[in-house]
Amino acid sequence: MTNDSEPITTPTTSIIPVGTTSSEQVQVETSTTSEFGLTQSDNANGDIITTSSSPVGIGKLSKGAYGKLNGRMSLMNDNLSHNSKFSILGQQKPPKVPTLFKGIEGMDVDIQTASGNASITSDGYILAGKGRVDILNETATTTTFESTLQTEFIIPDDVVNNNVLITAKVNHGIGASATKTAILYTTAVIEETGETITNTIRIQTNSQEKIVELIPLNALDGVKAGNKITVKVIRKAATGDDNSDRNSVLLKSIKVKLNRASAPVSGTSNKFEIQ
Repeated sequence: MTNDSEPITTPTTSIIPVGTTSSEQVQVETSTTSEFGLTQSDNANGDIITTSSSPVGIGKLSKGAYGKLNGRMSLMNDNLSHNSKFSILGQQKPPKVPTLFKGIEGMDVDIQTASGNASITSDGYILAGKGRVDILNETATTTTFESTLQTEFIIPDDVVNNNVLITAKVNHGIGASATKTAILYTTAVIEETGETITNTIRIQTNSQEKIVELIPLNALDGVKAGNKITVKVIRKAATGDDNSDRNSVLLKSIKVKLNRASAPVSGTSNKFEIQ
């Protein structure tokens, strides 16, 4: 009995026409059929020719043959990469990619004032209150004062899903004798699709170095590598419940966090293509 993993060798004899030299009269060609369905043969000139009668698929491999291939195409980068694929013969299945929520590198330098009395200082980003519009009579006007901070960035390649978290560290009305409230409206928009997520938060006076979630952890369709996100943080002083007229809100930092692969490596398996 022949083992499945051993090649089968079949000698064949071909008859040479009359008129050839004695050294050419009888030639023996040896062909070998491998367990992968490929046939190798030696022709009269000693050349090795490999042929296959049909494409070789995973279903045509014996258990022994597959065992010899399994793990031979292990790609270590794929264990940590965000874009690995399980698509190569002999490749070990990549594990679940370890991820963490982290911000966009260098995003702080791209935050700009977009409208109203918003300003940028060495301490952070300021959204002003109404102030004393009429120093003699503060109730003489009902004018709304709206201030906007804005940033935009391209979603990095290592994002793994569409979850978004936007946080900030804020100061507001430190040392105020009365409790007042400032209200911030935050919007994140995917420019390519128009998908939007919004959130409103209330910040009381005497808040110092307080971490707030401008947009709590949430899914935003369209969060994928290469798309652009625009984020706006707006304060509408003297509107609705925003009554902290004489106090600005200082945002010492704004962080837009995405769920990204924990290691900055690119998978090798996704570079293989069928031609």
